[in-house]
Amino acid sequence: MSTTIAYTDVDGRSYNIHYSYAGTTAKVTQCNAADTASGSKVVIPSTINVGGTDYTVDTIASPAFNGNSNVYSIELPTTLTTIEGTNTFMYTSNLYEVIGLENTGITYIPENAFYHAGNVGNNNVNVFTPLIVNLSNITTIGMNAFAHSSIQNVTI
Repeated sequence: MSTTIAYTDVDGRSYNIHYSYAGTTAKVTQCNAADTASGSKVVIPSTINVGGTDYTVDTIASPAFNGNSNVYSIELPTTLTTIEGTNTFMYTSNLYEVIGLENTGITYIPENAFYHAGNVGNNNVNVFTPLIVNLSNITTIGMNAFAHSSIQNVTI
């Protein structure tokens, strides 16, 4: 089963998150640029309610945020245990920070997960915005997980 839920961030920007759900859990399946106002600060909730039933959000599936140039930050719930597949946050060119990764059960960052994430500048715009991610509970990082990203400081 699947559903889409509309949210508004702290600055009044709207965004939609698409989920699939079964049993007692849900996974984020999509939150692309068409679903997100420019500069959005996306907060993924720990639970969603569909038809009176609560589902715990425990997974972000690939390619959920792939290509979303409108998202500025993503706050993760403590209930997350998995980033599923590759390319999940690939080409999130304006992503500045991922909040709460260190408080989740996630221990593996898949290959290409944050490939070209953050603003690394280009020939027309020479603005560099560092991507902030706390990797203190990560035990394994896949190949090219942060390749060509603007990650600058790593907390381990």
